[in-house]
Amino acid sequence: MQYPRAVLLIMLNIKKLFEAKQPSCKCRRNPNKHLNHFNMKKYILGISLMIAVVVVAVAACSKSDSNSTPTPTKPDPTAPKPDATVSITDFAFSPASVTVKAGGTVQWTNADSAPHTATDLNSAFNSGTLAQGGKFSFKFTTPGTYTYHCLVHSMMANATVVVTE
Repeated sequence: MQYPRAVLLIMLNIKKLFEAKQPSCKCRRNPNKHLNHFNMKKYILGISLMIAVVVVAVAACSKSDSNSTPTPTKPDPTAPKPDATVSITDFAFSPASVTVKAGGTVQWTNADSAPHTATDLNSAFNSGTLAQGGKFSFKFTTPGTYTYHCLVHSMMANATVVVTE
């Protein structure tokens, strides 16, 4: 990853900046001008530290924890057809609500060009990241209403699966 290396280079340049010997300059005769050299170093240090903080923040926010979401299983060709299907298209779940009986299976298919997830708000199921064309199925055994969303795109509207007895 390049981010930590960039931070190290910035810090090394800051260290070199402060370890460098003061050049002999005419400003030594005028203390006010020499004070401007010191202020310039503080300014450069401040800018460098701000850049380092931004780089670290971007690196921390962009890290993905591959252990947090399971990878979807490959579809079993001998598996029965799902009782309901949901298509993820144009950053929306379609249909937004499906109803199945207890023991029924819902299958989600990502028909969008962007990756998506189908993740229950109460952690009953999580598809993991579905690439374009990816599929995920879940068998609902307990009656109730399951509200789910896309972890990747928080602006997408929630959708529901209603499980009846």
